[in-house]
Amino acid sequence: MVNHSKKSINQYAGYIYLLPGLAWIFFVFAIPIIQLIGMSIRQGPVGQEILGFDNFIFTFRDPLFIKAITNNIKLLVIVPILIILSLIFSTFLYERIKGWQIYQTIIFIPVILAVAAMGIVFSQILQLKGLLNETLRVLRLNFLIQDWLGNQGLALGSVVGVIVWKELGFGTILFLARLMSVDKELYEAARIDGASGFQLMIHITIPQLIHIIEFYAVLLIVTAFSFVFDYILILTNGGPNNQTIVGEFFVYKYGFIYNRFNIASSVAIVYLLVGIVLMILRYQIVKRIDS
Repeated sequence: MVNHSKKSINQYAGYIYLLPGLAWIFFVFAIPIIQLIGMSIRQGPVGQEILGFDNFIFTFRDPLFIKAITNNIKLLVIVPILIILSLIFSTFLYERIKGWQIYQTIIFIPVILAVAAMGIVFSQILQLKGLLNETLRVLRLNFLIQDWLGNQGLALGSVVGVIVWKELGFGTILFLARLMSVDKELYEAARIDGASGFQLMIHITIPQLIHIIEFYAVLLIVTAFSFVFDYILILTNGGPNNQTIVGEFFVYKYGFIYNRFNIASSVAIVYLLVGIVLMILRYQIVKRIDS
């Protein structure tokens, strides 16, 4: 009987050890999410009438929300750009070009910089009278001078450029780490057969990196939908004329500027569901990589 009791305790010991962590997760995440759902189906801070899906219907009819979603989708352009650039840079570093260790450090430095600090620097560089335009003047390239963050047609593209600069180092090091484990004889045999650098990339490098590329692509999609608020807030504040507003900024604007937490909550729930789908997708890809 005693042995049976000890066996039962040992069987559930792992779950007992998890209880403090699970309790913390419940209070930090589960309760706020439940409250968020409650706010999303109510009228607002003045009236507490339950509206059901009316807030969601209002949100999806709001042109500003449609603009925010559209901009999030446009930001997905960072996925192919960063994958291609990371492939190129990681290949160069793998080939041990002269000074490769210095280049590796330079590429990775932006990754460890705080978005807030980096955003302030780039907001100064990309101003109409900022460092970039002054450099173009010195080089007599005045036709290229633009208000990079104030022009409605260029602002979102400028944000994309900053995100690419910030995130490139992570993708490069991620791909390089995988390439380091590839058998060098594959490349040597292909070179002996007369394969060009492009053919090596297509037939060896990409197939060897395919699972890492899938993982990185999902990570970038999550970034485009869930981790661009800092960039937008610091660089453009959603402007000019809401041309760079994204979902996170929409939540911030309705919740803390317009004080309409019911609408902000409904959008947050939508993005939460999108985030869950992306996390499941990411988990499946990681599972494939490990298997």
